[in-house]
Amino acid sequence: MSTLSALFLAHSKIPASSTFSFLQCSFFCYQRRSFANLKRPRKGPSKQKHSNTKTNTAGKKPFRKDTNRRNGNASFKKNKSRDSKPPVKANLRPPDRDQHSTNYVPPAMLLPTASKYAYVSTAAFSDLNEDEDPRELARSIFADVIAHSTSISATNTTTSTSMNNDDANDTTITTSGYTEPFAGASFEYFPPDSFQHELPTPNTDGSMTPEVAFLGRSNVGKSSLINSLMKKDLARCSKHPGRTQQPYYYGLVPSISYNQNKAIPTASQGFLVDLPGYGYANAPKKAVEHWQADTQDFLIHRRDTGCFRRLFLLIDARRGLGRDGNTAIALDLSVMRWMDEEEIPYTLVITKADCVSAPQLVKVANEGCIRYQQQHQAEMEQILYDNVKEEDVEAAGWMGPVVHITSAKKGEGIQELRSAVEAEFNFVD
Repeated sequence: MSTLSALFLAHSKIPASSTFSFLQCSFFCYQRRSFANLKRPRKGPSKQKHSNTKTNTAGKKPFRKDTNRRNGNASFKKNKSRDSKPPVKANLRPPDRDQHSTNYVPPAMLLPTASKYAYVSTAAFSDLNEDEDPRELARSIFADVIAHSTSISATNTTTSTSMNNDDANDTTITTSGYTEPFAGASFEYFPPDSFQHELPTPNTDGSMTPEVAFLGRSNVGKSSLINSLMKKDLARCSKHPGRTQQPYYYGLVPSISYNQNKAIPTASQGFLVDLPGYGYANAPKKAVEHWQADTQDFLIHRRDTGCFRRLFLLIDARRGLGRDGNTAIALDLSVMRWMDEEEIPYTLVITKADCVSAPQLVKVANEGCIRYQQQHQAEMEQILYDNVKEEDVEAAGWMGPVVHITSAKKGEGIQELRSAVEAEFNFVD
């Protein structure tokens, strides 16, 4: 346990047997509204530095060198009292009323799951009974993933310390009720000619292969994240934004369905679709507008077909979802509003977690959970004030309650996201 975790447990009355990471400690600090006091001003008057100040040995007032001293005119600096106010700058403007203050801390609307790389909105547990604890239910999310990861690390430690033992090679990893995501299958890329330059059609039995898509603004780390999920470098990564200009299909193909070492698209258990990014791109403006319009048409078409399960919207951890007038942030919010209007289910995935601090990650995750809370509140107002039955309530939004935190560079949160994608492939209406 780190020194920061030990100090936190000593002051928060949490059992010392619990182990907390720095990210989880940051969550509890955020919940206690301590983020506004991270940088506290120094007490007392600040020490002023006088570069050209000399002190007289006789105890006289200090004087400052003057350019006219050669002529015998020395200018003395007057001592200012502590109660005197500093001069007001002429170019100061009052803050806009629409913008939040830098000391404003929004309420904590998130609960930690069993994984430190996933949070869930508190609004998801608003319909519980009095004897049910929402924190315990939140802790049960991704509990199997964490238990499996712990067993793997314990087994690796045991194996490394007993290399001279004859039974070391017979060690097996078993975790009750859990199987590795995408076990017995691997992802393969299917070019457009695999579908006769058309989108996938229904199978021979009339069923549709489930699809999930990944979307985000340009240079958000989408291709790197997809490669980490597939455990293959199939998606092309580039430092120049706008390389992905059409949907790319990656199929989850079972190992036994290969025909002469060639993957068959119809045998895929699910498709992972890499969509073109929105926003700035290193391409002509008309071309960017064209393929972004095609992306909207693609999502609407796959939704109407019935094969589309969920869209994973990637959010850059360095920018977040705050309303600070940033064009990139406003674009992310406009995409989310468009998906709510078109009834497209989506889940927020925070990328590049290794580029920011832990408090910043918790802040961005809380912003996503607040948005889910607002949608849930709008639905409850229909029941309370409009006398609408619960089964007739119109959905105010299609965002999922879980927010993922990932880092493709360090492999953080990848296993939890793989489990979420596999759950969408296996979901049955």
